[in-house]
Amino acid sequence: MLCNAPPVQPSADCGIEPADASMPSKWDITVDSLGQTFDGLVGRNVNAALSFFSLDGECATDSSPAVALSRLTHAHASALGDALGSETAEGRTPIASALINAYQYMHWEALAGCPVEPCGAPGNRFVVLLTDGAESCANAEEQQRLLTETVPDALRANIRTFVIGAPG
Repeated sequence: MLCNAPPVQPSADCGIEPADASMPSKWDITVDSLGQTFDGLVGRNVNAALSFFSLDGECATDSSPAVALSRLTHAHASALGDALGSETAEGRTPIASALINAYQYMHWEALAGCPVEPCGAPGNRFVVLLTDGAESCANAEEQQRLLTETVPDALRANIRTFVIGAPG
């Protein structure tokens, strides 16, 4: 994510720094785009949360988001933007672990405090995974768990997934 987006720097040539420091990195483009998206959704019937991976430059993920699920007000959009602005992309790509944690969190929110859905996160629920790389951390067991347990559970709780490839 720290490399420049193509055509400035082909993804295959991406190391750990941009080829042209005067041009935005994939991370810069992503932060700007997400900030604009959050601002554009303020005042609509939208809730949003935000998580990051990897947390340690390796394969660590967190089951709690950096910004908890809440209605997207100006204050919440600002909190999301502040969280994005305070992070630096680095490290590996633990997609399976990040998705498992995101689904668990959304499932928990969907069921929070009531015996019958919808309650904590009513309506349509989405996990948006934004990455510039392929899975680089999960073992076969974790990938199997994601596909055979976690994804079917998410679908039963009306949680759908969008995957966005970062620029390039």
